[in-house]
Amino acid sequence: MNRSGFLFAALFASSLLGQPALAAPQESVPPSVVAAPEAETTPPQEPSIVDSLLGKANELIGTPYRNGGASPLTGFDCSGFVSYLFKSNLDVTLPRSSKDMSRVGESVEKDELKPGDLLFFKTVKRGISHVGIYMGNGQFIHSPWLGRSVEIAHLNYAYWSKRFVVAKRLDLPETESGKPSPQLAAVIKAVSNPQQGTTK
Repeated sequence: MNRSGFLFAALFASSLLGQPALAAPQESVPPSVVAAPEAETTPPQEPSIVDSLLGKANELIGTPYRNGGASPLTGFDCSGFVSYLFKSNLDVTLPRSSKDMSRVGESVEKDELKPGDLLFFKTVKRGISHVGIYMGNGQFIHSPWLGRSVEIAHLNYAYWSKRFVVAKRLDLPETESGKPSPQLAAVIKAVSNPQQGTTK
């Protein structure tokens, strides 16, 4: 090999030795998967007895008024509407007339009303003659009079505000699975079955 060939070979070898070695491909390591924390499941709360009662009352909106009526099939008068709701939802038999109903429960100031309270009105001269169920926000649901049907009214309307007499709160259970207190049952029984000799 001549001098020039020797130099070429030496340069070629040195160039090979100077190249960086290729790194062996590494396996890709998947990032560690962090399990998302399980969402805490809160058991559904049992609806309050008042929510259930007002829900059923809303379903009866549009049922026509009928004097002496106490059934969604034939119609309601005011006390029949309230009596039906309490009997069908709570198995509580309230006195049949609004006047007798007003003798049950604890009196409540107008500015302390809560949904489910009973509202009593004097629409005729002989005294309490009408009842509805307070829904909140100044509204109540009732069966007003002949030619109308179950509807929601506003307590602050002049007609009802002037005729409002008293509100009563019954000692109801907190949830549907509860039962009315023995005290409430005793009062209702006493009002519904007055002693003999007592005049109405």
